[in-house]
Amino acid sequence: MPRIGGIEYELSRKAVKNINMRIKQDGRVLVSAGPFVPLSRIEAFVASKSAYIKRVLRSYEQKREALDDAKMAGILPDRDYGAPSVRRKALALMEEICESVYPHFAEMGVRFPVIRMRNMKTQWGSCRPAEGILTFNTKLLDVPRPLAEYVAVHEFAHFLHPNHQAAFWTSVEQVLPDYRKRRSDLKQYTLL
Repeated sequence: MPRIGGIEYELSRKAVKNINMRIKQDGRVLVSAGPFVPLSRIEAFVASKSAYIKRVLRSYEQKREALDDAKMAGILPDRDYGAPSVRRKALALMEEICESVYPHFAEMGVRFPVIRMRNMKTQWGSCRPAEGILTFNTKLLDVPRPLAEYVAVHEFAHFLHPNHQAAFWTSVEQVLPDYRKRRSDLKQYTLL
């Protein structure tokens, strides 16, 4: 495996125009480049990104350690979040929460969305306004309810504002005046 500047990476040659890089949560650095790109150019690219790569790898390692600590402390159960029974429980919880916060958004013309659950590794929820779909992470089943409520309100607010600008946060705050604390508390939970 090639190594440059203390960074070990996997190189694959593909029909791509640019040099591409992915940093996986398991610590692998994947680089792809066209078949005719000189190795020296690839090495220079990786070397130029070494500080960024090391920062991301450190972040992933800290998340893994935090998850291990959380599991040992009993914060997140060691369960299969993709299992149908877990997804059903999580769906029931999030449907109930969504029904409880929905009246605030109904007043603003938002139609009740389709609620879906997925075991996501990088986010707590997502909103697809054009399709009328909210997707939530099954791990919300195991965080305190006020934090799951925050995620629901956050995603509902995206029906009104697609970005995170001031108007978005104003909408969230109208429903949850303490959203800043809830958002802060949610950050203690690690998604992996």
